[in-house]
Amino acid sequence: MLSLKQLFSSLWHKYIQHPQQQKKKFAKIKEAIQLVQSIPNISKEVNNKQLLIVRVDDIGDYLLFRNALQVIRNSDKFKDYKITLLGNEAWKDISNHYDQSFIDDFIWLNKHSFFNDKIYQQTFLTELKNKPFELAFFPSRTRYFLLEDIIAMAVNSEYKMACHRQYSQYESDIEKEAVASLYQQEILLANDNIHEFDFNMKITEYITNEISIFSSPFLDKNFLQKNKLGINNYVVIFPGASAGSKRWSPGKFAKIVLKIITDKKLKVVIAGSKNDQKFSKKIIQTLANKNNIIDYCGQTNLLELIAIINDAKLLISNDTSATHIGACLVKNTIVLANGNHYGRFLPYGLQEGNISTIYPQIFNNKLNNEGLDKLFNYKGNNDIQTIKVKTVLYELNKILV
Repeated sequence: MLSLKQLFSSLWHKYIQHPQQQKKKFAKIKEAIQLVQSIPNISKEVNNKQLLIVRVDDIGDYLLFRNALQVIRNSDKFKDYKITLLGNEAWKDISNHYDQSFIDDFIWLNKHSFFNDKIYQQTFLTELKNKPFELAFFPSRTRYFLLEDIIAMAVNSEYKMACHRQYSQYESDIEKEAVASLYQQEILLANDNIHEFDFNMKITEYITNEISIFSSPFLDKNFLQKNKLGINNYVVIFPGASAGSKRWSPGKFAKIVLKIITDKKLKVVIAGSKNDQKFSKKIIQTLANKNNIIDYCGQTNLLELIAIINDAKLLISNDTSATHIGACLVKNTIVLANGNHYGRFLPYGLQEGNISTIYPQIFNNKLNNEGLDKLFNYKGNNDIQTIKVKTVLYELNKILV
């Protein structure tokens, strides 16, 4: 592995040109590496037949990966291994409920605390460094130096596998070299412009040497919790999203809600996190008839949310984890998206005929001219607000006849 002196020297020469933002990142990288190296060395011995899987990204990412756990668990290569999943607390309920039979042990990471609480970070990495594994697998296509790679530095395993570093973006060549030295095997697919679910299946096939039988993500409906909502004949609306560029306006959602309750004679459940209540309130306050609208933002855990979506006639959502819940449940879903990372997470098109993704017209024009290959890593400023209400209503009327 490259020395700290070499790494910091290279980073410093690059970041000195950008004295604020880049220096701050340099300081964080230096601090994180020094923290890992300050943890006392323990025995180099590793436990045979112990596999650690590290997956700490968000809910949607896990939903598109979790079926791989069944493939790994049942494979000839790993069927006799003790499998430990190091996961993100954000989707703990899903994994504990649906995936217990594929995982022997769990380690949960609170990402907010990991990034903001130095004591938590040190305690977490120290405990991790004292757990020996024969193999460690980092399946995320996109890794972050200050998250997965710092965790990899602390993992006590002689053999670490990860997706190739070219899928992640590091600040300098020397960072890439430092990261490369962490992993004994990096997986690079010959054809990687594929949906995230397919990508996860391909890398799982690579490490298990077995062909996956799964063609699309799914949640086993035998494990569904009971829907406690107490109503039937409803549509679920998800007006929130992680970024403003991915959020259709509450005013436009309100027009859709009005059509659903007046023309289709259905109830509407507005779902999301507590933070999404500001959007649900804006939707509801514009409507005269509020009797058939239920604001459920911040009122459910993940398992309750899955049950509510499963029983809905239709899900209409911005590009959020709800979209992937809909896909896993084979639920009729309309998604509003801006086109970024086209083909990686959306659309489901060729996989799931029940998922209809609507893009701004300017992006559709770009897609027609350039095609998937040029737009797979696309990051643009397509205004999601240019998606017309009538376009969404057209898709809605095809489903709710």
